[in-house]
Amino acid sequence: MAYPATGYKFSGWSGEGINSFVSETTSLTLSGDTMLQASFEPIENDFAPQAESFEFWIDRVDYQPGDVLYKVDGTDGDNDEIIYTLISGNTDTDGDQELLLGLSKEGVLFIQDPDEINLSAGTSLRIIILLSDPGGKTSLSEGILQIRPKFVLNSQKVNAHWYNSDWLGYFMTTPNQWIYHYKLGWLFVSSLERNGYWVWDVSLQDWFWTDSSFFPWVFTNGNASWLYFNVEEEKVRFFDHNLQKWKPRL
Repeated sequence: MAYPATGYKFSGWSGEGINSFVSETTSLTLSGDTMLQASFEPIENDFAPQAESFEFWIDRVDYQPGDVLYKVDGTDGDNDEIIYTLISGNTDTDGDQELLLGLSKEGVLFIQDPDEINLSAGTSLRIIILLSDPGGKTSLSEGILQIRPKFVLNSQKVNAHWYNSDWLGYFMTTPNQWIYHYKLGWLFVSSLERNGYWVWDVSLQDWFWTDSSFFPWVFTNGNASWLYFNVEEEKVRFFDHNLQKWKPRL
């Protein structure tokens, strides 16, 4: 069999007794000294494969191995076949030798280890994919995988953007870390690895900390006070523990 180097293609055999002069694999019967030669020629390859940068989200934990997340659509000006290889951005947080993501040669990103989702909640992964063609031309495509915080992953999905958390209540997600809470309005949520969430509250103009064990109690950064949000009322009020008084939420 003739094996062309990268950037070359097989062009034919020369010699006597060859069964097929144009096939990369051929056979012949030897009855004496025989000269056999394989010829190769450069592949006409003017263009490297390309793919646009991309971003996608994981917003639930019930994925199964093999579930598709995203399809990288590359193009090649020579109409060559494109092979996709994931070279950076995967994760194995639990150390079980099973990575979060798999990538087919056709550019399909899929879940390989669903256990990694909760372990990587609230993080962003920078995905780098190598695109290559048979002529040896290559390029890189970069993407961002955003994994929602645990309170989103463990909430019940109501529709495309709205969720119901058993401790936070109803909220709407956005293409970033902002959420719209049905009672508290716009909040910017920053996940902590193990200890809850720091949240920027547009109404308070301050950061507060909370988690599933304390909410609707929150601890504010500005005046180092515990606040209690009475989200059961139509018009939300909060109790300031330092001042020992109720205040309306603007």
